[in-house]
Amino acid sequence: MKPIQIPLLAFVLFALARVAKKYKRREIPTQEFVSWMMVWIGAALVISIPDTTSFLASRLGIARGTDLIIYSGMLVTFYLIFRIHLALDRLEQEVTKIVRAIALGRMSEPIDPGSSDRA
Repeated sequence: MKPIQIPLLAFVLFALARVAKKYKRREIPTQEFVSWMMVWIGAALVISIPDTTSFLASRLGIARGTDLIIYSGMLVTFYLIFRIHLALDRLEQEVTKIVRAIALGRMSEPIDPGSSDRA
């Protein structure tokens, strides 16, 4: 085992423990728990057996295992950015609906001449 593998595996164990803790507290759904567990277990396998990436890369027609990791990381990053973009759009639409409902609610209320609240 190479010296770099020890802190990397320690980090993976920490991440696995955090995912398990969040799942136990019901802070993440089962599907997300399983997804994250697969990611971290896969990372542990790649860290423990580095030649795995070279083998997979050669099967996929990619020259080096490092290139496979970089390509995969880029794809995952783009996908996560897309998901964040969709979530942000949905939140923006929900805020717009809430603000619209509040504004229309204030418009239908009778105006109190003694009130200092002027909308």
